[in-house]
Amino acid sequence: MDQKDAKYPLYIASTANDMTKYIQFLLKGGDLLSDHYFEIYTSPQVHRREDMYYGLGWRISTEEKDTYFFHGGETPDSRTELLVNPKKNYGFILLTNKNNFSEVLQTVHIREGIKTIIEDGKFSEVPAASHQMQWMTLIVTILLTLFSIWNLFHLKKKNIVRVKLWSVVGLTSIIFSIALIPTLIYLFGSPWHTIYYYAPDTAFLIKCLVGVLAGNGF
Repeated sequence: MDQKDAKYPLYIASTANDMTKYIQFLLKGGDLLSDHYFEIYTSPQVHRREDMYYGLGWRISTEEKDTYFFHGGETPDSRTELLVNPKKNYGFILLTNKNNFSEVLQTVHIREGIKTIIEDGKFSEVPAASHQMQWMTLIVTILLTLFSIWNLFHLKKKNIVRVKLWSVVGLTSIIFSIALIPTLIYLFGSPWHTIYYYAPDTAFLIKCLVGVLAGNGF
């Protein structure tokens, strides 16, 4: 792989037939691993919370009446969940063709719904998606845009006090416009390109907000 290709993500492609065989292996074991290593592979290793552990690539529930292990995976355009319950002898894969950082819980709800259908034969209601992050960013952007327009209309009514006040407001806006994205990167613990790919709508609104802050400052 040359340097030009290194910036593109690498994925491992699979098929439904391959994943079916993988689930069968997780349920029954096989020649790939000895019984000893298979037990280690599917055993809890690090305690996370209550009855939930992390294993060798698995999130594992050790609740006595509900023992299972699972894990998810995602690209900017899709999200998957794989769940296996050895005691009840079933497993399944959930594949979606949509993904957004603010909607991760929706996939979790669907996964839990499928689990409930298989085990209890009941349908559970999936909660409505929350777009709070997008709405908050949009509202702040609109308010700051209106504030900037108001400032422009009052620029001609200059006096010494207002000029000093506007200078402070302008400088503060420029500082916020410079610091906003680095602050979000720090708070989320993710680089900007990850936020951009996995929450493109929010990233677009954040860029608009940066533009409004910078414009208002200047």
